Amino acid sequence: MIVEGVVVSTRVGPDTQGRPETITLVRPLDVLKGDVGEALVLHQLGGTLPDGRKALLVGSPRYTPGTHVLVFAIARPEGDYQTAEMLLGKFDVARDASGRLFAVPALAGSDAARLGEYELLQRDGAAASTVKSQLGRPRALDAFFATCSKRTSAAPIRASVIRKTPERAAPRRTG
Repeated sequence: MIVEGVVVSTRVGPDTQGRPETITLVRPLDVLKGDVGEALVLHQLGGTLPDGRKALLVGSPRYTPGTHVLVFAIARPEGDYQTAEMLLGKFDVARDASGRLFAVPALAGSDAARLGEYELLQRDGAAASTVKSQLGRPRALDAFFATCSKRTSAAPIRASVIRKTPERAAPRRTG
């Protein structure tokens, strides 16, 4: 499943074995692949329970309420979903100074500031030569969507789906 959306909430609770897991709700703005209802529910092992028990899983994505994200998710045997390939499956969506939207990989510690940092590296000519800049290289959101649609069995993205603002009236569902 590939979903663009806004993080509504995140909380930590015990999983079926009593281990801490973080449960995140994402309100879909667009669905590039799969079918999701009112919210995508993501479960990731790790977090701190109210009783103080904690588990840290290095490489787990972190979600912040209010953040605009693009998530690659896989179904869990227990139900709901988890982020595919941990950090590799989560992108923050950020807007550059000209207003264009970019998918910024979580792998390199993404947030809106990461886009500005990449722009500075480009200006200084270092963007193509540093490992850090390649790991966290922002991708233009419309081009990234087009690439994702070519590599999935989902229906092709229509021009109406590629847009300039993150707001949407209702999510689009594809098979």
